[in-house]
Amino acid sequence: MLRVTKEQFEAFSKQLLKSFEDRMVGHLWEFFPNRCKKIGDEQVRNTVHQGISRAASHGFVSERHVARYIDVMFFLGLDFDTSHESPWVANILARHNLTQEEKLQRLHDRALAELGREEDLKT
Repeated sequence: MLRVTKEQFEAFSKQLLKSFEDRMVGHLWEFFPNRCKKIGDEQVRNTVHQGISRAASHGFVSERHVARYIDVMFFLGLDFDTSHESPWVANILARHNLTQEEKLQRLHDRALAELGREEDLKT
């Protein structure tokens, strides 16, 4: 029987987390290059790190869900889930009748709609 020590498990977990962070940073640079250039690589990585923690605080723990959460956070800002400017976020996150996937889809759809309105105001 294979036995894994606590230290080995922690090292493995850190390695997996670092791998996810690196992939997420690459994803953000690929899909949001202008925003990434604007804030710089260090802040992009910091956003990913904060996003992982904030996603977990709302029960999002799978890589897919955390990645989608970080995408929405990148659209709307680091504090989008607590901002008084977007109370609709808290309403979606508090809905117990929705699955995690449904919550993320609603957040994503609404974020895109909000960005569309913002772009309309600029033109």
